Amino acid sequence: MKTKNCFTLKRNCIINNLVLFLVSYLLIFYVAQLAMGFSAFTHGAPIRIYTSLIDFNSVSTAATDSIWTSADNVIEVFGMPIMALSLLGLISILLLTKWKTDKLQIRRFLFWLFICSFVRLGSNFVTGHLFHLWNINLVTDFMGITYPSFLMKYLFVFVILILVFAGFYWSASLLKYIVNPYSGNFKKDLAASVIIPVTLGAILLNLYFLPYNPMFTWTEVFSTVFCLIGLVFISVPTVLKRYKFVVEHESELIDDRKLNVGLLVFGSLSMIAIKFFFDKGVLILTSPYRNYFVENLIFIACGVILLLFVLCLYFEYRIKKKRERVKIQETLDEIEGVESSISEEQWGVKKYDMSKYDIRDKN
Repeated sequence: MKTKNCFTLKRNCIINNLVLFLVSYLLIFYVAQLAMGFSAFTHGAPIRIYTSLIDFNSVSTAATDSIWTSADNVIEVFGMPIMALSLLGLISILLLTKWKTDKLQIRRFLFWLFICSFVRLGSNFVTGHLFHLWNINLVTDFMGITYPSFLMKYLFVFVILILVFAGFYWSASLLKYIVNPYSGNFKKDLAASVIIPVTLGAILLNLYFLPYNPMFTWTEVFSTVFCLIGLVFISVPTVLKRYKFVVEHESELIDDRKLNVGLLVFGSLSMIAIKFFFDKGVLILTSPYRNYFVENLIFIACGVILLLFVLCLYFEYRIKKKRERVKIQETLDEIEGVESSISEEQWGVKKYDMSKYDIRDKN
C-alpha cells in the first residue's frame, strides 16, 4: 500500500511539473510572438501569424515596405520581445525568491517561467543568427554589432551560449524552491520534478509545433534541447553536488496528492485551439494608429506595472519584518511572564535573613 501511494505521488509530481513546464514554455513563446506582432502591427508592417512563428518574409509588401528601410523601426519591432521577456523573467525570479509562498504549484510555475524566459531569448538569438531568420537577432544586426562582420556574429553567438548555460548553473540554486534538498529523497524528487518532465516536455513540444508552417525552423528544437541539456546536465548535477552531504534515505516523496486537473484541462484546450486557428496562418494587416502613441502607451504601462511590482515587494518586505518583530516581542513577553515553579533552594540558592544588618531603624 505504501509503495502504491509513493508511486501515485511520483506520478502526480511528474504530470503536474510537465503541465507547468508546457504552459510556461508556451506562455513565454506566445508573449514573445505577441510583443513582436503587436509592434509590427503598430509600425504598419503586415504579418502572417502561424502556430510556430510569425512570417514576415512571405507577405508581399513586408520585404519591400518602407518600414524596413529604417534601422530604428527594425530595432523597435524586434526589440519589443526582448523587453517583454526580460520583464517577465525578472518578475518571475523576484516573486520566486522574495515572495516565498507556501503553495508549491505557484513556486514551480515561477521557476519554469524564469527558465523558459532566458532560454527563449538565447535560442531566438542563436538560431536567428545561424539561419538568418526574422527574429530578435536583427536587433544586433541593425545596431551594427553582428553585421556585416562574420567574426562578430559568431563571437556573439558563442557569448550568448555561454550566458545561457551560465544561467542554468546559477538557476541550480533555485531548485531548492521546488524540491526539498533535505528530504532524503533528493535524487528521486529531482527526477520526478525536473528530469522526467523536461524530457517528456521537449518531445511533446516538438510534436506540437508540427508541421512547422510555413517552413521548418530550428528555433524550437534548439530551445527544447537547451532546456533539456541545461537542466539535466548542468543544474541538476550542480545542485546534487552542493547537497551531497545530505544522507539519502527512504522518506515520503513530494506531496502531490492531487493532480492539477484545472491547469491540465486549460493547457490542453489552449494548445488545441491555437493549432486550430493558427496552423494555416492568420494575416494581420497594418494599423491605422500612429506607432509612437501605442508604443508610448505600452512603455508607460510596463513602467507602471514594474513600479507597482517593486512597491508591492517593498511593502511586503516591511510587513514581513514587522511581523517578525511582533512575533519576537510576543515570545519575549511570554518568557518573562512565566513564573518559575522551581524554588531557589532547588537551584542551589540559599536564603539568608538579612534584616539584622539593616541599621536604618536602630537609632
